[in-house]
This record gives sequence, C-alpha cells and structure tokens, in this order.
Amino acid sequence: METQLKGKPLATIAHTFVSQLKSLRFNLEDPPAIDTFLQSLPHIRLRSGYSLGWYREGDFWGKHVHLYPFRTGSTDEYDPGIHNRDIEHKMYLDIMHTFEEAKKGDAEAAEVLEQRRNPTPFRDGQVIRCSIMLGADDSVPKLQDYLDIDFTMESVWESLLLLNLSVNYLPHSWHGMYANGELVLTPGDLKKVFRDYEKVDSSVWKPFLTDDRLLPSVTLHNELQATVNVCRWNDWRGLDRLTYHAFRGGRTISFEREDPVNLIEYNCGILF
Repeated sequence: METQLKGKPLATIAHTFVSQLKSLRFNLEDPPAIDTFLQSLPHIRLRSGYSLGWYREGDFWGKHVHLYPFRTGSTDEYDPGIHNRDIEHKMYLDIMHTFEEAKKGDAEAAEVLEQRRNPTPFRDGQVIRCSIMLGADDSVPKLQDYLDIDFTMESVWESLLLLNLSVNYLPHSWHGMYANGELVLTPGDLKKVFRDYEKVDSSVWKPFLTDDRLLPSVTLHNELQATVNVCRWNDWRGLDRLTYHAFRGGRTISFEREDPVNLIEYNCGILF
C-alpha cells in the first residue's frame, strides 16, 4: 500500500538543512567540519568508518563545490593540500598524459592508473582531478554508495536533499552560477522569491500560493521505490516542479529525475 508525506514536515527538514549548509564556509585554508550539517538529516548516515568531505572543481569558466565520502582519518583525501603549485602542476600534467595514453589503449598507462586508484579509489587526488577533466570521473567516490539508510519517506527526502538538491546552495563561481537555485517548499518561500522579482506580475505567481503542486511530497510505493516532487526557483528558468524517482539498492539509494515541468517562466537576463 502506498504511503505519502507532504508539505510542512518535509519543508521543515529542508529549511533546517539549507540553513546549516549556508552557514558553512568553504575555505581551502580552513576546511569546515562539514559532517556537522548531517545532523540536520537524522534518517540517513554515512557508512561506518567514513566522513563527509568536499572539493572545489572547475576551471577559469566556473568552479563549484562537490561533496564526497572519504575514509575517516585518512590523509589521502581528494585534495591532498599541496601548497607548492609548481610541483602540483607537474603532477597534474604527468597524470593527464597518462590518462590520454590509457584512453588510446596503452596497457601500461592503464595499469599505472589502476595501481594508483587501489586500494582506495580516492587515495590520489590528482588522479581524481584529471579523470574529471577528461570526462572519466568514475574514480571519484559516489556519495550515494556510502549512505546507510532505511528506505522510509523521511530517509528518501533527506537523501534527495543531500545528493541532488544541495547543489543549489553549494558555492559556485562564474558560469557555475547558472546552477544556483532556491527550493520553494511553502507559500512563504514563494513570497520571498518574488519580493526580489518585481518584473513578474503578481497575477502570475499568486495563484500558486494555494496550488497543491507547490508543496513537496514523498510517495512510498513499496519497499524499493518512491517518487518525490519538489519545486525549485532558478533565475534562468523560473519556477520548476521537479519529479525524482527513488530506488533502493541494499542500504543505499539512487535517484532518476524526469524533465522539469515549468510552472512560471522567468529569465533574469544575466549572461556570465
């Protein structure tokens, strides 16, 4: 039998999560203890022996922060903190060359990369960084694979916040700013958005204050599948209703998203 959780309980969880996430300072010289904001997600936890870390990825055109799991106490996290950028640059170029040779079919280069990945896939920050740049980011640990959860409506919602919706609030720069958004979970959230967007006539957005589609919902279909609906504001799209399908896989969870349904069209006109 299907069960559903909707509206205020989900909004309360999300508001607390977003507030804690926004309070973090992602500074390379002073890394935050970001495990603390997981306290706002009481129904999910990382696999025993792992902690939550972050790294900044990108280039001149835009950078953004990613979250990832690492073995607690490990000194071989994603960004090893090399301060000598000349040495780091040389390592970077060396491994990029190795990746390029491996992609061409060079067995020796492929073996070198495999040795550097093992026994832990994230022990070499340079390998991970180069793999992302070359479109082969499978070596980056997937956070969803390191969650330990019971498949409930609350845990599905909290997992979605962490894995898919946190990107709206993690730091971005330049072109990465296009990913910024605001979750719209209550009529109050919608009013807050439109205080800053006077170009949109109130007759367009006020009907949504009482529109049931505005409220987030989690529908648990069975022990393996669920559907989540949530609204999100983006300055280059407007108000979208997002639908995610959640799938249980052992003690973890994965999501697939449908194409967004645009409820209010808007484009701020800013080009980065």
